[in-house]
Amino acid sequence: MPPAVRPLLLLAAAAAIAAAAAAAPAGSGACTRPLKIGAFKDFTAYILDGARAAGVPMEDITWVKNADEAHQYLVSGERDVVFMSYDDTLSVTLGDGFNGTAITYPVHGGMLALCATVDPSANKTVVGIDTNTGYARALRYHLSTSLSPEEYESLNWVKAGATELRYQALLNGSLDATLLNPPFRTLAAAQGLTCTPMVDILGPFQGTVAHVTRDFLADPANVACLQTLADASAAVVAGLRNDPTASVAALTAYYSTTTETATAIYETLWQPDGLATGLCFNNSQLAGTEAIYAWDTKQEVPADRTWVQDIFC
Repeated sequence: MPPAVRPLLLLAAAAAIAAAAAAAPAGSGACTRPLKIGAFKDFTAYILDGARAAGVPMEDITWVKNADEAHQYLVSGERDVVFMSYDDTLSVTLGDGFNGTAITYPVHGGMLALCATVDPSANKTVVGIDTNTGYARALRYHLSTSLSPEEYESLNWVKAGATELRYQALLNGSLDATLLNPPFRTLAAAQGLTCTPMVDILGPFQGTVAHVTRDFLADPANVACLQTLADASAAVVAGLRNDPTASVAALTAYYSTTTETATAIYETLWQPDGLATGLCFNNSQLAGTEAIYAWDTKQEVPADRTWVQDIFC
């Protein structure tokens, strides 16, 4: 693509996203300061860019390099909102003992696919994960049940960082396989790699959620800003769902890809593990992730879920 064309396409994509988000209902109050946000650069990035295009005030988004960095941003309060997986919620709250966690709305159900090949008999044993938390638990669960004990023990687990970093490592051959989600699972498939969806393997599963701290929620001005973000994000998702043709065009521009690949990205968004179409948590998805966390850590997850704050539901 000629360099001069890319900014025009990105501008068109931003306009399409902003048009979708413009229908967002008014928040509970005006947001008077820019939000500080940390997130992984999966499809959450598209939604956040759409919310920003619609006028939600935010500083430059920090795209985290791994889950450890995301955990630190939440616990330290260096970022107002941190988007990471529900397993990371449990890891920070139950594993690390941080009692200030609050999750306020869901983003997606993981949308995970195992890309490339895990096959010890063919010496395909280098498996990329971010850290030991997050989606790595789901992958350990799957491989521990699909491989023999001897095959599972032969695996070489490599901490390769966030999704986009593992995608690049997969393409350059330093990993044999890893879990990816949109857009990267679809971009990997477009490069000829086999990506096996995990939705039927994992069942109901909660992926990315919006994290804040209880201290953050204690300030009504902060809640107003968070609602502005939540409403605009929900409107971006609604716009995607309600206008497939315009959405595929926007995805084509945003990811600088083909219409065919953008269509495939779009289709993954509406699978059972796809984008949340509202701001309420789904109990079965929470329970699915909790079951995998408990299996891996041998730690019981309390039924009261004090960290779940369904304030926009």
